[in-house]
Amino acid sequence: MKRLVLALMTLAFSASVAAEWLKIGETANYEVLIDLDTTLADGHLRKSWQIRNMKTQGRAGESDLFRMQYDCKEEKNRTLYWIVYSARFAGGKSTGLGLEASRWSPIRPHTIDWDILKIVCSKQPK
Repeated sequence: MKRLVLALMTLAFSASVAAEWLKIGETANYEVLIDLDTTLADGHLRKSWQIRNMKTQGRAGESDLFRMQYDCKEEKNRTLYWIVYSARFAGGKSTGLGLEASRWSPIRPHTIDWDILKIVCSKQPK
């Protein structure tokens, strides 16, 4: 089952590799980018793919690929999928995979997550 999910996620990400990633912000440790082309809207919920490029290579890898879900009404988010890669921009080898959705967390104002919330929530449902 893990292999099937990993294969499906790899295909989903491969389709978005050519997409234009928008840098949202950075900290002393990493930068965060989102792919607006893959943002999905369903009522007050949004899903988007995000990359976190580490500024220094850690034990786990140099980048993380996330599928995030945002609740625009309640101003909270959660991680749906999380994959760690050995190279920047989700390149190289996959070194780890998280399959379970995390719990909803409130988003604090004036953070990178707050900026992402405002951007993805401005996308109108189709």
